[in-house]
Amino acid sequence: RIAIKMRERGILIDKEALLKHRKRVRDLRSRSKKELRILASESGFPDYNPHKRADNEKLFIDLLKWKPGKHSEKTGLPSFDEEELKSMLIEKSVGPIARLLLRYRKYQTLLSTFIKGLPIDKDSILRPSWNVFRAITGRWSCSEPNLQNQPEVMRNVYIARKGMRLVVADY
Repeated sequence: RIAIKMRERGILIDKEALLKHRKRVRDLRSRSKKELRILASESGFPDYNPHKRADNEKLFIDLLKWKPGKHSEKTGLPSFDEEELKSMLIEKSVGPIARLLLRYRKYQTLLSTFIKGLPIDKDSILRPSWNVFRAITGRWSCSEPNLQNQPEVMRNVYIARKGMRLVVADY
């Protein structure tokens, strides 16, 4: 019954803080994308799109001569996942672009998953599902959205109701 009450009551969202955060992250993402395009253009690829795997392959492998260390198990194609990009950071030729691509993806994920993806109702309330019996460990979990996976920077958008406090805890 507690989980049902928690879902019904929901968590109050500071829409103004969320809008400011969205604008800030959008600006940071745009700046990262612009910087990526400048570096790609200097490398001979002015039409670079960081969302396209083929563009990443052309930029890193064909133009910058990166020797991929990891390939997709499904396709056999070179991987440009976070682990592979982090391995590129120490290389002078590809490190700056890899760093920017990691930053761009971080901002893109923040926007798509944690800002735009929040299912907030008209009363500025988020009503996640509290899962009491799903985790093998016996602890509660949360979904739609998973508040336990929220980045630290998102915590200021959740506000306590008058006379209440929000508590963050884990064990």
